[in-house]
Amino acid sequence: MAANDETAGNSGVTYVELRKAGRALIPKIYANPVSEAYDMLKAGRKLTLPISGRTFLFEGETDMSALADFHIHEFRQGGKTLIERCRPDEMDLAPLEVEVLRAHQQSRTSLFEVIEPLPREHQVR
Repeated sequence: MAANDETAGNSGVTYVELRKAGRALIPKIYANPVSEAYDMLKAGRKLTLPISGRTFLFEGETDMSALADFHIHEFRQGGKTLIERCRPDEMDLAPLEVEVLRAHQQSRTSLFEVIEPLPREHQVR
C-alpha cells in the first residue's frame, strides 16, 4: 500500500479521499453567501501584503497560501471567522466534506509577527 493510500487513524478514510474532500470544500466555502462579508483585500492589508490597486503582489506561493489560510481561519468580521460562519446544512456538502469542514472549525491556528531574525542565535524575535 502506498503512503498516500493509508487510512487516516481508524476511520477507514484514506489521505487521498480526505485531500479530495478538502479541495472540493474550498470553492464551496467561497461560494457560500456568508463569504461576501469577508473582503480578501482587507485580509491582505491586515497581513501587510503588498497590494497595487486591487491586485496582490505576491512574492510566491507561500504568500498566497498564507493569505488563503488567514482569510478563512483568522480574519474576523463581527467577531467570527469565515470558517466559523459556514453551516454545512446550507452548503450542499458531501458527507466527507462535512467532516472536513467540522475539522477546520475545531482546529486552531497561530499567527506570529516576525520583528527581526537573529541568525547568530538561530532565533526569531
